[in-house]
Amino acid sequence: MASGSCTLSDQLLVAVLQLLNKDVSEHGRHLTQYFHLFNLYASLGPPEKLQLLKLNVVEMFMLVALDEGPGPAIKYQYAELGRLYQVVSQLIRSCDVSQKQQSSQPNTAPLPNPHGDPACAEPLMPIQPKVVEILYGRATYVKKIIEDANSSEDTVKLLKFCCWENPLFSSTVLSELLWQIAYSYTYELRPYLDLLLHMLLLDDSWQNHRIHNALKGIPDDREGLFDTIQRSKNHYQKRAYQCIKCMVALFSSCPAAQQMLHSNGDLKRKWTWAVDWLNDELDRRPYAAANQQYGFSNWSPPAQSNETSNGYFLERSPSARSTLEKAYELCPEDDSPVSTQNRSHSGGSLTVNSGNSSNTSIGDSSAPNNPSTTAAATTIVHSKSPTLHAGEPTG
Repeated sequence: MASGSCTLSDQLLVAVLQLLNKDVSEHGRHLTQYFHLFNLYASLGPPEKLQLLKLNVVEMFMLVALDEGPGPAIKYQYAELGRLYQVVSQLIRSCDVSQKQQSSQPNTAPLPNPHGDPACAEPLMPIQPKVVEILYGRATYVKKIIEDANSSEDTVKLLKFCCWENPLFSSTVLSELLWQIAYSYTYELRPYLDLLLHMLLLDDSWQNHRIHNALKGIPDDREGLFDTIQRSKNHYQKRAYQCIKCMVALFSSCPAAQQMLHSNGDLKRKWTWAVDWLNDELDRRPYAAANQQYGFSNWSPPAQSNETSNGYFLERSPSARSTLEKAYELCPEDDSPVSTQNRSHSGGSLTVNSGNSSNTSIGDSSAPNNPSTTAAATTIVHSKSPTLHAGEPTG
């Protein structure tokens, strides 16, 4: 910035930013207060955001998060960078990223991005080339915020903004989320599944591509949700259950996903098998009733949540049974494993005559191969879009 145009506030901000060269890395306990100053300043309005953008705050903060500068890596073991991620999200969403957008339809302009910063009527400036390289050119920052700030509203907003009409960035986000869902501890899955649902509900021209690849996998890269269910159903049942619960929320709230389920024979078969497996597990008696002859009570304590408790095997909770009911309602009529007249409720258990479907593998080798479609991951258009657990008890 030229000295002639440098204001007092510029000088103060530059002085505070220079602390990144050494002092910030040595005082990790105060990171929240340090980055909160910039968060408050950016929240004042578009002029302040533009001022921070011109001072290259976005690039500097992203490099700090990745331990790449401008000073030494932060020495504090448990660095709290939540405020840093908020500042980066605010400022990037104030920029024009149309250069990175394209429609899935040839010779068609991309849809207008509705996920910019609402405080800015128009983008303040084109996104800076060095920020483009860090954000779009490599996956490290995306992985960092998905791992460290997956429950933050600003993370959701940033991913929505960057994934909109951008198949490559969407693929990066989707790939990372599918990996976390496949391998994270089962009691840590909920934020990743919530983020995935946000991505799949993003209503741009790439929505069908994202939904398809989330369900069936990204070719030569990541397994899809059905693959994760198949691999987890014997020894990591809570993981398989949470994937089914996520898909129940998706099919219930997204017409495009429901249409895909009803029109794709392979998806219909896999969904039917997954629902059948869930029914078999919930209908299975965990303990034999051998003690009945002695008059002992069959009472057992309430089941724990399948989303927050330790352990690998499925808890037969009321929420799990509610999920099963909703899953059956979503089964295509001609492929539903049960008809309504075959369902019977006894003692809170849903009994289903499902034939031999429980012996059918979700990952059946006869299923057609996944089409090599470019993946994309995205988000909800409406601020009050349904989340994975909206209005439901966990379990």
